[in-house]
Amino acid sequence: MVMNSWQQALKQEPNLSALLQHLTKPPVSAIALTGGLTNQCWKITTDCGKHFVWRPYSASTAQLSLNRTDEYQILHALQAATFSPKVECLLEQGLLLEWVEGENLNCASHDESQRHVMHSLAKLHLYSIPDASYLASINTFDYQACIEGYWQQLPPHQHTSLQRQRLDYFSSKVNVLYARSLAFAPQCLCHFDLGIYNMIQQPDSSVVVIDWEYAALSTPIVDLATSVLAGQFDVLKSVESYASHQDIDKKQWFNLVNQWIPYLRFMAMLWHQLALNLHARQSDKDAIKILNHQLELDGY
Repeated sequence: MVMNSWQQALKQEPNLSALLQHLTKPPVSAIALTGGLTNQCWKITTDCGKHFVWRPYSASTAQLSLNRTDEYQILHALQAATFSPKVECLLEQGLLLEWVEGENLNCASHDESQRHVMHSLAKLHLYSIPDASYLASINTFDYQACIEGYWQQLPPHQHTSLQRQRLDYFSSKVNVLYARSLAFAPQCLCHFDLGIYNMIQQPDSSVVVIDWEYAALSTPIVDLATSVLAGQFDVLKSVESYASHQDIDKKQWFNLVNQWIPYLRFMAMLWHQLALNLHARQSDKDAIKILNHQLELDGY
């Protein structure tokens, strides 16, 4: 993280000025946060020492069909939960959240990471939103709409015949798979990017999950599969770890998570293609190569 004075930060990110209408104390510094793949977020500090996170709109959020209003609705519904950050305000230019004090869990071992992630997933999936009226404002995960939206954002030269075949195949099969998953795991609130990189352990050892921009209502089987893919976790160990926190049919969940993995690999590949077009990062190029190879090994 690089410390900037407030005036220096304004030159780099002019929409930070929108915060002046909300903050009761003047901001004195803004730190550009590292690690986020979607867009640049900022740690804001006021002259009284209070810290916030500014999550703005950007070209990236537009291209990836992300809406800070949707993120606000989800976090607002979770304000009574202990595992999510608190909302300060939603502005036209972005979303302002409380800063979560603590340590990122990135240094955990692979097995520890898996246990932390599965525990947090189970905790989220078991959480009952106190005011059911909030559910009406939360989007439902739509795999087909997501991959078709990403596809339409790609330039024509990236519409290869192989990628078109994959798009058509996964689009034609996903509704049946989703219905079968729902039969074993009814819809609940899901995060869809719950990895160790989005978990902060606070000084009291409690864990807060951050970055809720992809969250939606869904069968939790898809959310678990998403975290397995992101963390490169073993499917069986992950299902068994998750099952230690809630009662599930482990055999059916294991089979369904495995079936979801190639669908999610294809969705992730399209996401990384869009991100590569936006940011020209080597990490996106590497991810595309790996995901393409894995899909080929899967037979797609």
